[in-house]
Amino acid sequence: MLVLLVTSLAAAPSVAIGTGTRATTLEVAAVGKQPDAPVSTQLVMLVDVISPKWPQRGSAEATQFCRDLTLGEQVTLEARKPDEVLSRLGEADEVSSWARVKVGKAWLHEALLEAGWAWVAPAKRTDAALMKLEKEAREARRGLWADEAPVEPWTWREQLLLRDQETGVFHEGWSCPHVQATRCRACGGGRFGSAAEAVDAGFAPHACLTPELLRFAEAQGPLQPAQALRRDEGAPRLPQSARRACSGDADCALAPPVPCTCPGCGAVWRTPVRKDVGQRMQSNFARVTCGSVGCPACATREAGTKAVCRDAQCVVVP
Repeated sequence: MLVLLVTSLAAAPSVAIGTGTRATTLEVAAVGKQPDAPVSTQLVMLVDVISPKWPQRGSAEATQFCRDLTLGEQVTLEARKPDEVLSRLGEADEVSSWARVKVGKAWLHEALLEAGWAWVAPAKRTDAALMKLEKEAREARRGLWADEAPVEPWTWREQLLLRDQETGVFHEGWSCPHVQATRCRACGGGRFGSAAEAVDAGFAPHACLTPELLRFAEAQGPLQPAQALRRDEGAPRLPQSARRACSGDADCALAPPVPCTCPGCGAVWRTPVRKDVGQRMQSNFARVTCGSVGCPACATREAGTKAVCRDAQCVVVP
């Protein structure tokens, strides 16, 4: 059934409208009317590579890299059957289908590998070409490989890291025997975003954090993604991207609203792009078909009035 969903979308062009909780899941919308497709949007998981899932460290940066490559671009899908690992991850991520994705003439999985934002999937680690791309990124310490001890995303599990004020330790979660016995009376509902945050606050790991669980905790990032800044701190800081390259203010524009998605609640910052990129996004977005989108009832306020060129990159300003 799931493979048939991808096949129906693969028969016609699609446009990328977002990502999931990891860089190797891409949300796409079909172009035009698709009478054979039960829905017009799909969350597709790549089959050759795997990126970290939020809040594993590096997941926000990897996802931003994927968005910078794909958002508003026409993509081509080639349906693939997932192996056991990808099937398990896809079910947890609530994906609709699995495929290879091409953006223009480039394969998305190869671009992620070259930039160091993905691992070759376990079932593909006999593929010499893919392993070469991963090895080159690892040796150059690009992306995820800048980390001293990266953890394979298909083995990593999020830890709650409960804060125990009374004993000065942090627990892996509610399954910790001490927490179950005491109901963690001193935890107060608090938790840390990462092991580093806990240690910096003067807390030590409890014995329930086995070497494996401690390794997972040490690979955990902050509770909020890098780009999810408080709105009073100004516009999100974005990495350098060819889609934002500029030589003057006239080169820059605000990206058009993304169709088939909810805008979010509260202040939402507009995204700066190069003007020709924004025009291409607008043209592609105008061609997609959207089904019914159930958005929460909340107030949205767009932040950012214009895009300007600063240090050869388009940025948004209030």
